[in-house]
Amino acid sequence: MDWITDRIAIGTFVEARDTSLRASEGVRSILCLDRECAPGEIEPGAQVRVETCHLDDGPGNDVRRLRLAVELLEQLSIESPRVLVHCRAGRSRSVIVVAAYLVRTKGADPEGALDEVSRRRAACVTGALVDLLDEFAASNR
Repeated sequence: MDWITDRIAIGTFVEARDTSLRASEGVRSILCLDRECAPGEIEPGAQVRVETCHLDDGPGNDVRRLRLAVELLEQLSIESPRVLVHCRAGRSRSVIVVAAYLVRTKGADPEGALDEVSRRRAACVTGALVDLLDEFAASNR
C-alpha cells in the first residue's frame, strides 16, 4: 500500500482484504475497481466503507465509468478520508483513477498526474487506459 496523497492510497486486492493492515494504516474507506471481486468479498470491518466501480484493465472502458470512479473517490476522500483504491495489483486501473482524480481536483494535466502517482507507486498502465485518462481530461476542460 502506497500513499499518493495524505488521504488516498493505492494497493492490491490482498491488501484491501487485510483488516489488520487497513486498521494500522487508518483506512476508513475502500474503492474497489476489480471486476473479479464479488460483492461482499471485502469485509468492511469496523467503520470502513466499501464502494465498487469496476473497470477493465485494457480497452473497452467508457469515460463515464472513469468519471463515476473519480466521483466516488472524491466523495470518499471527503466523507471517509484515508481511502484505499485497489484493483488487482494496484498498478494500472487504480493508478489511472487516482491520476484522473488529480486531473479533476488539482487541475493537473494527464501526463503530470500520471507522473505524480508513479513517483509514489510503481505503475504498469495499459495504453488504452492512458487514452481513457486523456479523454477524461479533455472532457473536464
